[in-house]
Amino acid sequence: MKQEMLRCLHFGENETPEHRAFDISFHLFRKEILGVLGLSEYEKDAFLSWISGERRQKDRKFSLLLRDEFFVPQSPKQILAEGIFIIRHGISAFLSMSILENIMVLPGKPGHAHGFGKLKLPENIQILMDRFLPGISARTNLVQLTEYQRYIVELMKAVYFQAEIIIMDVMLDGFHQKDRDLFWSLLYLLKEEGKSFIIFFRNLEEGWENCDRLSVFRHGNGAHTFVKKDFCRKEVIRCLQNSNSKFQRKFKNRREQGEVFLKVKEMILSDDHDSNYSFLLRKGRVTGFIDMEHYRFLDLADALFGIREHSQKILEIKGKRCQLKSPGEAVKEKIFLFHSPADQDHSFQMLNFQENLMLPWERTSAYPGGFLRKKFINREYRDFLNLTSYPDLEEIFTNRDKLYLLFSWIDLMGMELIIFKNPTKGLNFRDTEFVCAQIHRLAEEGRAVALITPDVSEIETCCDGCYYIREGKIDEYRSL
Repeated sequence: MKQEMLRCLHFGENETPEHRAFDISFHLFRKEILGVLGLSEYEKDAFLSWISGERRQKDRKFSLLLRDEFFVPQSPKQILAEGIFIIRHGISAFLSMSILENIMVLPGKPGHAHGFGKLKLPENIQILMDRFLPGISARTNLVQLTEYQRYIVELMKAVYFQAEIIIMDVMLDGFHQKDRDLFWSLLYLLKEEGKSFIIFFRNLEEGWENCDRLSVFRHGNGAHTFVKKDFCRKEVIRCLQNSNSKFQRKFKNRREQGEVFLKVKEMILSDDHDSNYSFLLRKGRVTGFIDMEHYRFLDLADALFGIREHSQKILEIKGKRCQLKSPGEAVKEKIFLFHSPADQDHSFQMLNFQENLMLPWERTSAYPGGFLRKKFINREYRDFLNLTSYPDLEEIFTNRDKLYLLFSWIDLMGMELIIFKNPTKGLNFRDTEFVCAQIHRLAEEGRAVALITPDVSEIETCCDGCYYIREGKIDEYRSL
């Protein structure tokens, strides 16, 4: 019988104006890798902050069992003493310290600033160092390492502090395949030594291939837990679908085939010669692009907007050959690149809403930042501003303000193809539903919409059909 290491029952919060109510429950066995899929950034961060002891839960309507005993996280030091080690995405602390110092020094420990020169890696850590970071000295500073190598250092630190449970929020999309294989081989090695893992995923395929069990959440509530022998791709995707959303399948009434706005054949992205994309984007339809293995395909959005260099055999807009070598050319062809507000630059914050609305395009941003147009006021702009209500703000701070501004730009400039790149990244659920509603509105108005995202639920909620990408190539197109 498997030994249960950790059980979380009903951790969550009630609904607020900014965040949906959620309830997280799961259990973890010894020598197991448990994947968690479908939690929002807010839900995941709330859970990690609580279980790491950084945040207290006011109304404790939940319980945590650690090795069959009730346990309440009080502080990071207590959590580490109990054998729980947490690795967050985007390691940024202590980069000026060496690998040796990062592994062996516990931040905050009295007197830890003295005697660094006498530190020496234990033999078991040195063996891992030689195998997974070959040719790198333990005296090398973390700032000189790649993100993959920093995660390896964190795992070796977990070994040094004899952690039995390792909770990881790791984004593997930037890793080379060789690094990904080494990363998983280290996890398998530690698993065989008796350690247990909880790993938060955004990529379905990554969790599919490497976990013993996969817990799928929808709206922050457990939908289903799959064991490896029972993994079924269709069932996992069905659990991830935002089936309770009022926008789900609203597109069924749209016409099946609209006029082709953009035709691309054999597009190859610079610095990614393995890529080869061929596709059609039609008016009145939302076309999704998703890659179950890597996130390099997100650069496709930048290529269509002229930010990233590319070559292709055919690129036609409304049946005419063209080139998209700069954002200016893309805007001239009525193409708009829509990033999530979380990825926007901040130059607009010095100006009010009306000034932001009038700004021209910048070189590398989907946001209209830069200097004011010389022809600032003309009849078209005046008529639009008189007919449109907009926030009376000196500065634009909230995501909702940014979203309103971006959709206003689409309407004002009469954009005909809108490319959404990770549009709901970092948004709360109300803003996410607002974006979904706007995507459907744009398609119903007859515009072509491309949704490029690694999020399965976004694809299932918004798209009429989807191109599935594998290893940098269009694998297949499916109607939804």
